[in-house]
Amino acid sequence: DDLGLNMNQFLYWNMDNEVEIWGGTHDDVIKEVTDDVFEMYIQNYVATVKAVRKINPNIKICGPVAASEWDWYNPTTTQPTDKGKKYCWLEYVIMRLAEEEKKCGVKMIDVFDIHNYPQDQDVATMLQTHRMYWDEDYDYPGANGVKKINGYWDNSITKEMVFVRCQNWIDKYIGKGYEVKYGISEYNIKSTDAMPTALAYAGNLGEGARHGMEYFMPWDWRTGMWETAHIFSRYAKAINVNTTSSDEELLSAYTSINESRDSMTVILVNRNESGTQIVQANISNFDCPDGTYDAYILANLPNGEETFVSHSQNALQKATATVS
Repeated sequence: DDLGLNMNQFLYWNMDNEVEIWGGTHDDVIKEVTDDVFEMYIQNYVATVKAVRKINPNIKICGPVAASEWDWYNPTTTQPTDKGKKYCWLEYVIMRLAEEEKKCGVKMIDVFDIHNYPQDQDVATMLQTHRMYWDEDYDYPGANGVKKINGYWDNSITKEMVFVRCQNWIDKYIGKGYEVKYGISEYNIKSTDAMPTALAYAGNLGEGARHGMEYFMPWDWRTGMWETAHIFSRYAKAINVNTTSSDEELLSAYTSINESRDSMTVILVNRNESGTQIVQANISNFDCPDGTYDAYILANLPNGEETFVSHSQNALQKATATVS
């Protein structure tokens, strides 16, 4: 109140930062990670949510903000144990918040928020990191922490699908129909080259749009990201359209229409490092007269040089697409 800020501009309340690894990163606060520490976190979380809801019931609570793939499942030193059973981190948080919500009747989470810092060195794998969240068929080469999802090491587990797993736990402990969105509040790949960065960012934005992701934020802002952000914010529409590709690994189409349903944008992401791909897109249930339409190509971005200045000064190349 003293600052006179419009609180409607502050919609998201982030529930701390990577608390499950404080035993390593903040050992001045948490000397040793134990079950008592996990329970202290839950109690602090619940008390904070109750206080925030009283200040502004429209605030969106975002948590638990877990650090990265290993830490989604494994806090520093040990996994939590409850009633004699060992849990991975995300399942434990969902289970305990479900119990506390049922006690007090206050909604404990609006956006399930995690960080993702995949450690892959090769570009081909970097460009698949958007598949770690919802793709139930993707065998992730960097799968690591997920192998301890059941409290013990199981080397046969290779599919991340972390948000699918979280939704299943929410359905189990809170109940189906519970309203929750998903978000990534920190993300980076290892490469700083412009084209892999632009493509990885596009894959995450496109996949997020497909599944209704609430937000997606890179940690470092790198060359190539402005170009991608410009394409999606300037040309993509408000409503996602179901789109399938015959080779989703190398080519994705992220399609959207406007609210009046008379304008469509198709954003194609080519992950083939060796060159171009020929695309034939089949459109159904949308009235699109035969003719030539505007198209734009983003390719061959230089490393270390920012090409985006504005909507009128950037690296997009004008082209055309034919509809028949």
